[in-house]
Parts: sequence; C-alpha cells; structure tokens
Amino acid sequence: MALTPFGDRLKRERELRDVSLEEITKATKIKIEYLQALECEDWDHLPGHGFNRGYIRTIARYLGMDEESLLAEYSMARAEPEPSMPIATRAVVAEKSRQTWQRIPTTQVVAAFLAALLLAGGIYGARKIVLAHKTRATHTAPQIAPAPAVNTPAPLEAALVPVPSSTSEAAPPTKADPSPKAADLPEYLVMKIQAGKAAHLRVVADRHLVYTGHISSGETKRYRARNTFEISSSDSGAVLIELEGQTMPPLGLPGQAGKATFTRRDVETAAGGVH
Repeated sequence: MALTPFGDRLKRERELRDVSLEEITKATKIKIEYLQALECEDWDHLPGHGFNRGYIRTIARYLGMDEESLLAEYSMARAEPEPSMPIATRAVVAEKSRQTWQRIPTTQVVAAFLAALLLAGGIYGARKIVLAHKTRATHTAPQIAPAPAVNTPAPLEAALVPVPSSTSEAAPPTKADPSPKAADLPEYLVMKIQAGKAAHLRVVADRHLVYTGHISSGETKRYRARNTFEISSSDSGAVLIELEGQTMPPLGLPGQAGKATFTRRDVETAAGGVH
C-alpha cells in the first residue's frame, strides 16, 4: 500500500497527467467542490461513503488509474476501529457455545465426521471417473467443425410496457459486441439503483419502460436488460447506479435533473479502465 496520504496521491496523479479539476468536472459531472474535498481529505464536505466510492471509481477511470487500488487507499484513509464486544457479553457467548457442544453426544459427532469423509471420498472418486471418461472421448472421437451459433433471444420474464417511438418503424435490434469481454458477460445485465435521498426515477430497459415513480432515501431497486438501460432522475445526485457490480458515472450535476444511457460497453470500459 502506498505511504503517500490518499488526498496527496490523488492530486499528484492528476497533476502528473496535466489534468485540471475543471476538466474532470466537465467530463464526469462531479462538482469541483467534491474533487477538492477528496484531495484535501475533507470528508465532512462530501455527500456520503457510497457516493464517495462512486466518485473515486469515476475519477480513477478518467485518469487511467487502477480503481481497486485507489479505493483500497481510500478505505485505509477512512478506516475506523470496529467497536469491541464487552467482556461480560463475550463471556456469555462463550458459555452458551460450550453448553451447546456439551449437549451433542460424542457418537453423533463421530458419525457426522465419518459421513463427511465418505461423502468427500465419493465425490473425489466420481470426479476422477468423469475426467478419465472425458479424456478417452477426446482422444477417440473424430473432430467435427462446430456449427455456426444462432442467437435466439429468450423471452423476458415479466411483461414490459413498450416506450412510444417517434417513427412507425420498429428500431433495429442492438448488435452484440463481438469483443472477447462482451462474450464473458451474462445474457442479461443487472442494474442496481440505490437512493441517497428521495427523487423521481424513470427506468427503461431495452426500450421498454420498467419503472417510473418515486424512490425513497435508502431504497434499492434492481432491473435487468439484455443490452441497454436508459435512466433519468429528478436529482442526479440522489441515486448511485451500478451495472454488473461496476459503479457508473453520475447522471448529471447534483441537485439537477439528469439522464443517461448505459450499455454492455460501459461494463467493459469500467472493467478495463481508460487506455
């Protein structure tokens, strides 16, 4: 772990790349006051721990830094000791645990242990048999060229409300990204939306409206889509958005309405960083 304080390192990396705070604000929509607070480690002037981590991911991605390493340094800078359990409470817990084990007969413990050993041996033997069978099949079976893959879209689990289109013709289907990273993604992308405060939210998945209405502070919603999400909020700073576990950039400036579209390519970019 770097010995340089978190804020000093963040500022140094930005200046090494000759990037101003105004450039980061313009590109990421993060308020310049928040950027200054991060570099000064002025935690009291930041919106909250979850939002702070989202800002740090976005900044690291923009500067071409390792997101996880920078987040780890942030966690070290914000680390607080966990409250220890009182001595009396620990004594009560230890006594209950001891009494529980005393009530279990020794024969039952031995029988359970032997059963676990037999089960583990059986699984190990079965795996060796299957592996040997696959090895023989690989050496003896003729090599046949694989048939071309056919993309057959699976139906959505829930009925969705189509979003009205400005033209009479249906929009062409979104082509799957042929890159190796796109092949590793699941068939459906999962989006998590967490509210830091109350706001009006609208979610469109693959051109189908899946939610429009109020989201309360502390509430979390999850949706899925094959390729595209369109998210809008009455307050861009009220919601924190994650796509396949990756934090997405803010919808706009905090306190103002914002809207953004996220696709599979955003997940690949978030996973690979800026090059």
